[in-house]
Order: sequence, then structure tokens, then C-alpha cells
Amino acid sequence: MRHDQSGIARSQLHAGSMHSVRAADDLTPEHADAWPKPRAVRAVQVIWLVAASLLLLVSPLLVLGIGDALSRLDPSVDGAGVVTLPSVDAGTWIAVLAVALAVAATAGAPWGRAAVGDGTSSPALPVLGGLVLAGGSGLLRWLANAFYFTSQADGCAHPGCVPLTVQTWLLIAPAVITGVVLVALGVGARRGPWWPRAVVPTAVWLCVSVAQVALWDSKALPLIEQSAAR
Repeated sequence: MRHDQSGIARSQLHAGSMHSVRAADDLTPEHADAWPKPRAVRAVQVIWLVAASLLLLVSPLLVLGIGDALSRLDPSVDGAGVVTLPSVDAGTWIAVLAVALAVAATAGAPWGRAAVGDGTSSPALPVLGGLVLAGGSGLLRWLANAFYFTSQADGCAHPGCVPLTVQTWLLIAPAVITGVVLVALGVGARRGPWWPRAVVPTAVWLCVSVAQVALWDSKALPLIEQSAAR
């Protein structure tokens, strides 16, 4: 019995050795060139990180510009129906696409082993991207609201300034929804290829933004006007 076990062990060791030899034979220079070199991978990671960071910093400004292109109620005037005229043009859609690129670059950053196709990636960049997109867009919109009122006599004409609050949330809704998706994916979908993490929040941003522009005058603006009339 011991002799048989020793023979089996030697056979397994021999088979393992032959497998290692075949694997080593497969790693010819021609095949080795197909694998990403560590320095090249690190260079891609650094370039991706810098580009995504720059796009992130600009994204809240782009979201602000997209909202400014839509019709808006002026809360400093009493009564409903006082709005600015819409100015959606090619520049608005370019801004939407630019934010989509920022979301894709942030969510799909191929960090760590994910840079070569599999493994886990750090949640830091997607989570940070979601916070910057949602929080930065909200902060800039609330700062922009201050310019509605230029003096103490020029204040909100509605109790609690309800229409301005409703209008603000509706304007930043695409950024907030996309930001929540970014954070959720960054924390909960770290394993596997990087591209699904890039596609999902980007698709969410594009769908919600297109719906916002398409339905703003027919759905969102009447809701704002109703809150002003209360």
C-alpha cells in the first residue's frame, strides 16, 4: 500500500513538472509581449486618474450650465408663470456628453488587478466621483440661487421659498441620481471587469438627463409653478 501511494505521488509530481515545463514553453517572447507590462499598466492608471480627476472638477460646472439652459421660475416675483426662456442648444448636449465621459472615466477606472481584465478595484475613485458630482452640483446650484436676490428688498416672494427649493432639486436630479449610483457601484461592485461599472452609471446619467430636458417644460415646470401658487 505504501509503495502504491509513493508511486501515485511521484506520478503527480511528474505531471506537475511537465505542466510547468509546458507553461514555461508557452511564455515565448512572442506571447510575453501580449501581456501588459507593469510600467505600462501603471502609466495608464496614472493618466486615467489625472484625466478623471480633471473631468470631475469640471462636471458640477457643466451640470450648472445644463440647468441654466432650462426654463426656470423666478422666485423673486410674486405669482406663478414667470420663467426664463429655455436656451437648450448644441452646447447643452456637449455638456451632457462631457459629464457622461467624466462618469465613465470615474466609474470604470481600471485600478489594481482590474487593469488587466479581472480582480478587484479600489472604490475610492467611484465613491469620490459620486460625492463630487452630486454634492458639487448641489452646492453650485444653491450658490447660484443667491443671485436671484440682489438686495434686502429683493427677496423670495413665496413663503419658505418653496418653488426655488423644488426647482433646485429637479435641476440637480440627474447629478444626484448618478452620484448615488456611482457610490453604490464603487462599494458594492468592486469585483470583475471594469467596463460594466463604467456603462451602468453613464447610461443612468444619459437617460435621466435626456428625460429631464425632454420633459422639463411639460412636467417639471408645471410642478414648480404649482408649488409657487400654494
